[in-house]
Amino acid sequence: MKHLLLFGFLAVSLIAAGGFGWYSYAQAQSGQNIYGDSLQGDWLNWSWGTTVNFNNNAPVHSGSSSMSVQYNHRWAGLFLHTNSVLNANEYDALRFWIHGGSEGKHRISLALVGPDNAFSNRVPVTTSQGNWTEVVIPLSEFGAIETITGIVWQDFGGGAQPIYYLDDIAFTSDGPPPPPPPAQTNIVIYDDGLTNGWSDNAWGTAADMGSNTTVQGGNNAIAVDYQQLWAALYLVNSNPVQTESGMKLSFWINGGDNGNHQLRVALTDVNGAFTGNAVALSTQANQWQLVEIDLAQLGSPATIGGIIWQDTTGQQQPPFYLDSISLVGPQAPTPVPTDVPPQPTATDQPPQPTATDVPPQPTATDVPPQPTATDQPPQPTATNQPPEPTATNQPPEPTATNEPPQPTATAVPPEPTNTPEPPPPPPPNTSTFFESFDGDPGQPTSFETDNIAWTVHSRDANSWGQLPAMEAVHGPNCDAPPATHTVTNYEDTHFQCRNHMMTAINGPGYAMVYFTPNHMVDFSGNEAVIRWDMSTYRESQRDWMDVWITPFEQHNQLTLLNWLPDLNGPARNAVHIELMDIYNNFSAGIIRDYSDDRMRGSDYWVGWENWLTPDMARRDTFEIRLTRDRVIVWMPDYNRVFLDREINPPLNWSQGTVQFGHHSYNPSKSCFDNVNPNCHAGTFHWDNLEMYPTVPFTMLKADRRETSNASGADVFHFNRQSPANSFLRFTAFAGNNPEISWDGGQSWHPAQLQQTETLEGNVFWPYWTPIPAGVTQVQFRGTEPWSGGYRVRDVSIFSRTIDAATAEQSLAMAERAAEHRARPNFVNINLAGSFCTIPQNKPTEITSTADNPFAGYRNLEEPAAIDINRRVANYHGTRPDDDNDG
Repeated sequence: MKHLLLFGFLAVSLIAAGGFGWYSYAQAQSGQNIYGDSLQGDWLNWSWGTTVNFNNNAPVHSGSSSMSVQYNHRWAGLFLHTNSVLNANEYDALRFWIHGGSEGKHRISLALVGPDNAFSNRVPVTTSQGNWTEVVIPLSEFGAIETITGIVWQDFGGGAQPIYYLDDIAFTSDGPPPPPPPAQTNIVIYDDGLTNGWSDNAWGTAADMGSNTTVQGGNNAIAVDYQQLWAALYLVNSNPVQTESGMKLSFWINGGDNGNHQLRVALTDVNGAFTGNAVALSTQANQWQLVEIDLAQLGSPATIGGIIWQDTTGQQQPPFYLDSISLVGPQAPTPVPTDVPPQPTATDQPPQPTATDVPPQPTATDVPPQPTATDQPPQPTATNQPPEPTATNQPPEPTATNEPPQPTATAVPPEPTNTPEPPPPPPPNTSTFFESFDGDPGQPTSFETDNIAWTVHSRDANSWGQLPAMEAVHGPNCDAPPATHTVTNYEDTHFQCRNHMMTAINGPGYAMVYFTPNHMVDFSGNEAVIRWDMSTYRESQRDWMDVWITPFEQHNQLTLLNWLPDLNGPARNAVHIELMDIYNNFSAGIIRDYSDDRMRGSDYWVGWENWLTPDMARRDTFEIRLTRDRVIVWMPDYNRVFLDREINPPLNWSQGTVQFGHHSYNPSKSCFDNVNPNCHAGTFHWDNLEMYPTVPFTMLKADRRETSNASGADVFHFNRQSPANSFLRFTAFAGNNPEISWDGGQSWHPAQLQQTETLEGNVFWPYWTPIPAGVTQVQFRGTEPWSGGYRVRDVSIFSRTIDAATAEQSLAMAERAAEHRARPNFVNINLAGSFCTIPQNKPTEITSTADNPFAGYRNLEEPAAIDINRRVANYHGTRPDDDNDG
């Protein structure tokens, strides 16, 4: 994540146009010109995963053109190569001008390339929003390099970055720079905006630098919204400032509507390392407080490179505000030139390009290898935050006096006043999807039905044949929780026991299970309802579920939020309901042209554990209600609304496929600070999935899950013919040109990709290929991107044209749904204080308990009574013990 990148940053020479910096050149430099209106000499474009325009006409630093650079893949690179071999000893520095475009804050890693494509040490580079900045890097910063054949500006963020611009690139030969400019009286860091070279490099935090919600002075303040564990606002300056005795860090802070934030304030040096102590801080609701901290309390650093305001709770906290930030003291701090900035460590570097990802001569098929779990910036945890202060300067551990109160009955928010009325059941002629997941096998059995298509995916190549082992809930004989059994096969990630269905998957690098019903929800007229029963016990915060609602033609089998380390981003347009990682609560994303407008409820930090006891066995009812202009997520049996938000502007589509997801992203990583030391990959229990009104579509599932044979020899069969207007839906890691045959190999047709936000190299891609009516089998062929890497998976046919079998199936499903709704529902029966009398002289089989009152009888000499003080949740069976114990 961002903080890992920041704490290894080198101090390169940055001179913003119109601002101050370390030094500038008073005369033209001699040396090797590389770019000025065009590539010079024999310099060539050998970039990968990057769109470069060498004739960009705005913005331009000098002349008539500049170079625009757009990274299209993670870890993509702008690679300028020369056929000449330059003697590095003839030059002092690499100089260029860079413009951050409309956003700035790019994360770029700069390296020189020698013979045999050997890379030098890397120097990180940042950009400024809307400004040209001169960058001058002494060649000594690149390490011991004797000869030069190229320069690489590589994506250092591992995610989408906006366009930036380069101009006037050259190797120069000049003398040492002049001394730095004179010092100012004080250093203002924020006053209606960041100033004096300070920039925002927060991690896990949404920081609005121009918020006008509440201000201490002027027009703006900083709104800080932590969105991950141990998140932080991190302000950095590329020009480290020198401190003197008596100096203070001064700022104003406001706790917003809630207050009681628990933070720590710390300083970092130019390397991103803590300078010493951190100072604990709390806030008051809706009140501005002046905070002044002697730098002696923060380790008395000689120079400052950054300031951190970090969450210390490990939990989500509501927004707060900062204003009027400055360093004040008897004398002004002075920018300090650093001739040789320290080198980044191994943990600061993105993966080094190798011969396979920086080819001697790029071709159409050249794609750099996908970074693995070990080279992606990990999610923030207690162990990968910026270096912690040592034992002697560690901030105090939270105690009873400074720890936020644990949720109690009084912490539960008041009953919602705008709770939606329960929707009436659909009329008899309304199409409804319903799946009860009924079945009681003697052992966990892969759940399959013609009504649901499965997609199971794991990111790491070493897991493509078999998944990392995990212990899934329900024992080898479908024993009740907390008994477990081992899952390693893809087919076993969705299994059936005791009349319901489970999903369980372990993704150290990232993995997911998606299941898609063969009905679209239809909210073209009235409200659409998606209702399901689900367990509420979570084994890890990094193990979560979600629901995607997507227009049929844009259905993306591998849709995924683009902050995650895999695949190609979300569906082009969608409504996305996601269980949060930190709290047992939901957010909703309205995705339009891949842009995610994320919404949360007013009490988004209040999870379901505040009104129920999380349980592996009990399945509670969740419901999504959707119109074109409103989305509601709630638990109707508890009268609890997670969010009720307007969609503005309204959606311009009104029917969508529905994908339920179970995600696993290194689930054991959230085991920290003894909060949840036994966390691990989890199991979700699902039951009674119902959606209405709906529009059915034909779904034909192949008779095999995958092929790894690139020759086209393997055949996938379907149990009936494809109707008109059909699409072949599958995922593949099959090179750039997989082909399909539906006539036994007599003809081959190129597979068509589904629309995606990006097209990452070396990841699975989603395909959505039109096929004719009458297809009953398909074959695939392609090229292996690397040995053993070819895979085609999870093949099915989708069509809006409803065939006779689908129509008959849909009618039967509506009847089952009506029968289900007519069954008794004990969910709102209050059994507190009730007693169950145990008859005398019954055979001893299973002992009844307050948690299991219907399991059996006890052989007692005298009648006895047991207080039943429990909630019977979601019983829809024909006997009281049908769903008991999970």
